Amino acid sequence: MKIDDVCNRHVIAVNQGASLQEAVKLMRQYHVGVLVVVREESGQRFPVGMITDRDILMRVLGEELSLDEVDVADVMSSELVLGHVGDSVSHSIRWMRENGVRRLPVVNDNDELIGILSVDDLIDVIAGELSDLAGLIRREQIEERRRTISTP
Repeated sequence: MKIDDVCNRHVIAVNQGASLQEAVKLMRQYHVGVLVVVREESGQRFPVGMITDRDILMRVLGEELSLDEVDVADVMSSELVLGHVGDSVSHSIRWMRENGVRRLPVVNDNDELIGILSVDDLIDVIAGELSDLAGLIRREQIEERRRTISTP
């Protein structure tokens, strides 16, 4: 299975030149703790970083700075770990683990942002597959009992 099939296409993003106040408003409005920071070009969004509520707390409030003193680009994590639409789910899990990230912006072949993959998304996929596997085992047990009962 490819991450293109399971990533969330509704990505909340903020422009790299935005104020922190704007970023906080987006987080509050959409009830999210992370924004993908993008550079916009000809109507396309290209990821350049990530900013979390924790980044704002630790890098701004923890340093006793005013929200007016810094902007998104000053606070964002710019060492971006990306997933590509053609990557498999298992590859992406390893990639996220190796890089210590819980969220993976997903880009297409032109490096345009098309989605985001989170640990929660992956847990949903894996839980569904485990449920399917458990159903297979139950069905096999039922069929075995049926054959045993009907055999003289």
